[in-house]
This record gives sequence, C-alpha cells and structure tokens, in this order.
Amino acid sequence: MTKPMRQSKFAVIAMVMQTAKDLLLPFVFVMLQGRRDFGQQALWTGGFLLIALVFGVVKWFFFTYELTPHEITVHQGVFVKRRTHVPFERVQTLTKTQPFIFQPFEVFQVRIETSGKADDQLTFNALTPAQIATIERYRQAAQTTSVGTTTTAQPQASATYQIDQRALIRYALTSFGSLGIIGVILTLLSEVSNHLPESVMAGLDHWLSGGSLMFYAALTAVVIFLGIGVAFLKIYNQYYGFTLTRVGQHLAIARGLLTKHTMQLRTTRVQAIQLEQSLLRRALRLVTVSVFLASAVKSDKN
Repeated sequence: MTKPMRQSKFAVIAMVMQTAKDLLLPFVFVMLQGRRDFGQQALWTGGFLLIALVFGVVKWFFFTYELTPHEITVHQGVFVKRRTHVPFERVQTLTKTQPFIFQPFEVFQVRIETSGKADDQLTFNALTPAQIATIERYRQAAQTTSVGTTTTAQPQASATYQIDQRALIRYALTSFGSLGIIGVILTLLSEVSNHLPESVMAGLDHWLSGGSLMFYAALTAVVIFLGIGVAFLKIYNQYYGFTLTRVGQHLAIARGLLTKHTMQLRTTRVQAIQLEQSLLRRALRLVTVSVFLASAVKSDKN
C-alpha cells in the first residue's frame, strides 16, 4: 500500500468554486434582505469569498487516497468521515476531463466509475498525469490478471481511428441540434422583450412593422444561421481531435478542443452497439456509433 496521497493543489480551485456554488443561493437571499451601501455589500461579498476559500482548502486537505495492487481507497470528510474502497477489477470507465482553465497547469479532473449506480463512482477534482498514470497502471494490471492473461509486457495498440477535419465539419453541419438552438434563441428574445420598457418596445414594433418581405426573410435567415453556427461550434469543440484506440482489452477515447476529455473502458463492459444515420448524413456517408455500457454515465455518440 502506498502512503496517503492528496490531489494536486489546483483541486482547491474546483473545491472553492463548488463551495461558492453551494452557498450562492443563501448569500443572495441574505444580500436581498434590507438595504446596504456599497461598503457593506463589498464586506459581505469578501466574507462570502473568504468562507468559500477556507472550505475549499479544508476539503482538499481532508481528501486523501491510497493505492494497492487490488484497490483504491479514498478518505474524505471533516466532521463526517467517509472511506470508499473500489477494487480495480470492478472499474468500468476512467474518464479524464481537462477544462480550459486547467490546461496550462497539466492537471485533469478524473472520474472512476464501477457500476450503473449514480453514487458508485469516485471523483477527483485535479490529478497530475503522473498520479493518473499510477492509477491506470494498477487498473490495467488488475484487469489483465482477471481475464487470465499472465504476460507482463505492455500491450500495443491494435487499432486506431482518428476523425479527419472534413468528416468532422460535415458531421457538425448536419446536426439537428441547430433546431433546438433556434428555439432557445426565439425563447430568449421573447423573454427579453417582456422585460424591456414600453417605450423601447413601441420603437421596436414600429421598426418591425415597417419592414418589407425581404427584411423579414433576411431576419429569419440570420436567426437560422446563428442557430446553425452555435450548433456547429458546440459539436466541433466537443469532438475535435476525436481518436479511438484499442489496446488489448481496453478502449481509449480522446476528444475535445477547449475542454479535453479522455475515457478508458474495458471492451468486456460493452452491452450494446447502435448505428444511426439521419437522411442527410446517409447521403454524406456518415454513421453515428453509440456504445452502451452498464454505466451511470450517459453514453456519448462517437
């Protein structure tokens, strides 16, 4: 067993943000009670940020984990202590996520999931590549032994697929998600109009009522192209650099531009594979492959 280890100190950032999110509603409720001048508001805001910082540091300090060749054990909690044991053989997926703010520091958020229960998973706010490599080495060794393989040599990649830019662009442009985004845009415009002053609304009504047919057609085209553009950027960012690699009994999936995701899973955990083609993508010879696991994590249509 290794000695107890802590996450990277950058985990404090994520824990502070989570604490601030949990305390935001009570803070807003207190701030709305009575009138306060600018100095009092600044004092309350400073106190709120200080409490979030202290709680984040304390939560980081009391979060430790230990490794053995067979399991990972996580200790956490200040007043209520909680110890979680997860055998490596039961691990279904190991997912690494690197938000944009973490990329300059080379740390990753890591989620280890073992079953279909939403609570049956471990979440690390920030681990270094060396820490992740150690966990992954133990996991692969335990799962390789469990399937009856006695070799100790590092398996080589037996198959690799990487999406090319032209296919990704065609895939992003043919997404029907743009229809939902157009609906969201129209809903937001409707909500904003309900809160505008009457004088402003009267001016807009006068401006719109005087428009020609070409004007309305151009306005509709702008909304449609805006929806298509937002959907395109969302999918392009999500699946940029998508790479699928099979190494022995494991699959590794890497993708993402601003937020990078890496998932590792066992092929023996795959429950079903679904192929899907819309009419437009059928003409472009694009196929969506969904891999379903016995997992609480929603499947990605890769």
